[in-house]
Amino acid sequence: MDERLPSAEQVHRATASDADQPGANRVALAIGWALVVAAAGGLACGWIIDRFGEFGSISLWGLGALAGVVSRKITRSASPLAAWSQVAACAVALVLAEVCWIRWNIVLKPDTWEQAIATLPTFVEQYQLAALIAALFTAFGAYAAWWRAGARYRLVAVEIR
Repeated sequence: MDERLPSAEQVHRATASDADQPGANRVALAIGWALVVAAAGGLACGWIIDRFGEFGSISLWGLGALAGVVSRKITRSASPLAAWSQVAACAVALVLAEVCWIRWNIVLKPDTWEQAIATLPTFVEQYQLAALIAALFTAFGAYAAWWRAGARYRLVAVEIR
C-alpha cells in the first residue's frame, strides 16, 4: 500500500480557493460597518468612559471584538481589507471617545467640539497614564477586530496510521 503525503501544490489548491474570497459588495458593507463602529462606537465608548472613568476604557476592547465578529458575519470569510478597516475604526473610536470625555467631563468644559479636539493633545500630556490605558485597550480591541475579520480559520484533519 503506497501512502504518500500530498504535495505542497495539492495542499495549496485544496485550501486557497476563490470561493473563500468575499464579494466586493460584502467587503463594501463591512467597510460601511467600520464607519458605524468609528462613529457610534466612539460616542458610546466616550459615554461609558464619562460614566465609569478609566474602567470604561475596557469598552474599547469590547468594541473592537464586536466590530470583528460582525464584520466576519458580513463577509462570511476572511477579508484583509475589511479587517484593516475595522482596525482603523477602532483607532478613530479611541480619538472620538477621548474627545467626548473631554467635552462632557472636564471641569472647565470646552464650549465647542472644536475646542474639545484642540484640548486632546494637552489631555494626553497631562494624563499620560489614562491615555496609555485607553490606547492599550484600543490596541487589544483592534487586534481582536483584525483577528476575527481577517484570519482564515482552517481545520486540518491529520490521519495517522
